Amino acid sequence: MGYIGPAVRVARPRAMKHVGTALWAAILAIAIFSIAGGYLSGEALKPRPIPVGVALPEIAPIPIRRTLFGARGFDVPLEPEDPGPDEAIASRPPGWAPGRSPQQREVVRLAIVICGLGEDRTLDRRFAAIPYPLTFAVPAEDQPADPLRTDPNALVVDASGAAPTTVASSLAALHAGGVLTSVSQPPQKPATLVAAVSGSGGFIIDGMAGGAPAIYDAARARRVAAASRDVVIDAREEEPYIRFMIRQAARLARRTGVAIAVGHAYPETYEALRRTLPNLGADDVQIVPVGELVARPSPT
Repeated sequence: MGYIGPAVRVARPRAMKHVGTALWAAILAIAIFSIAGGYLSGEALKPRPIPVGVALPEIAPIPIRRTLFGARGFDVPLEPEDPGPDEAIASRPPGWAPGRSPQQREVVRLAIVICGLGEDRTLDRRFAAIPYPLTFAVPAEDQPADPLRTDPNALVVDASGAAPTTVASSLAALHAGGVLTSVSQPPQKPATLVAAVSGSGGFIIDGMAGGAPAIYDAARARRVAAASRDVVIDAREEEPYIRFMIRQAARLARRTGVAIAVGHAYPETYEALRRTLPNLGADDVQIVPVGELVARPSPT
C-alpha cells in the first residue's frame, strides 16, 4: 500500500461535509416548496365573493310536458293546478242522482270523462285501448280527425273557452251526445250556452267550475238533460294521487249509486286508470258512458 499524504486526508472530510450540506439544503427546499404549494392550493379553494357590479341572469325551468313516448309541448306554458286539490271534489246539486243508497252487493255506476284529447294522438289511442267505456271530451274549436268514440253517450264536446254557437255546431258535426263545461273557468253566461245546446237534444255535464252548479241549474230551468261532475281525478299529475282519487270516485258511487269523474289525457292518468280500473269490479263498480247517468227531464 502506498503512502497517503496529509493533504489527501484533509480533502476527504471536506468533500463529505459539502455533500451533507447540499443534501440538507435540498430537503429544506422541498419542505418550503411543499408548504408554499399547500398554502396556495388552499387559497384557490376558498369561495370568492361575487362582485357587486355583476348582474346574474335569471334562470327559469323550461316547462316540458312528457308523454309515454317523450316530451311534448316545449312551447306550452306550465299551468298551475286548476282546479286545485281542495276543489277536486264538488258538492253535488240535487236532482240527477238516485234518491236512495244502493244495497250492499248492488252494482253501482261510475262514469269517467277524459278531457284534453288531440294533443298527442299516440296517447289518445292508448286511452281508447283501455277496455272500459270511458267517455271522451273533444275540444269544440280544434276537433280531432278521429274522436275515437262512436257511442254518443261516450262522446261529449269540451266547451271550455268556446263560444256557444261553436259548441252547438261541434255537437252536431261530431254526433256527440252532449257537452262538458269547464272544470276550472266559471261560465260567464250559462243561459246562453244552455240555449245553444237545447235545440240539439244533447245533454250537459256541468264541470262545476268554482264549485257552483250554474250550468246545471240553467239546464234544469230550461228542461235540458243534465248532470254534474263529482271528482277531478288528476288535479295533481301524480300517479299515486290519481289512483287514490279514482278510488274516491268509486267510493262515492258505492255510497250514492252513481258518480261522475273528470280526468285529462296525461300519461299519469293513463297509467292510473290502466292499473286501477280492473280492481273496481270487486266492489261492484261498473264503468259506464256518462250519458247513461244524465237525468232526463220528465215530459210535461
